[in-house]
Amino acid sequence: MILRHCFVLGFSALVVAGCDYAGPTSDAAVQKRAQNDALWAERVTVRDGAKAYAFSADRARGVALIAPAAAGFAYTVADLERITAAQTECKAVFQDGILDLLKGYSETTNLRSTQEQLDSFNRWQLKLDC
Repeated sequence: MILRHCFVLGFSALVVAGCDYAGPTSDAAVQKRAQNDALWAERVTVRDGAKAYAFSADRARGVALIAPAAAGFAYTVADLERITAAQTECKAVFQDGILDLLKGYSETTNLRSTQEQLDSFNRWQLKLDC
């Protein structure tokens, strides 16, 4: 059990919920990373009450990128999906990937603590269903 959690935590440092990481170098992965970097360069600040988020979306590709624009507040998957849906008028689905394997993870889990454990964290990726 401990070995499983160690593996999951170690692996999550590389691939958490579609967040950007220094991963595979296949042509498809390189192209996707370049597209996401270009999309992220066009991000804007959106507000959810008193909380500010950096946000960008490409409806044609069916992807949205979002991250807190400041430190000091908790946020959840439910928050990210709601904000993204409001900005795009699409159904937004958080790409939870490895987070599903973590004990106690749910849509209301505070993602701030997960984010802070990742040195390479830039943004979360959500799938758009428009």
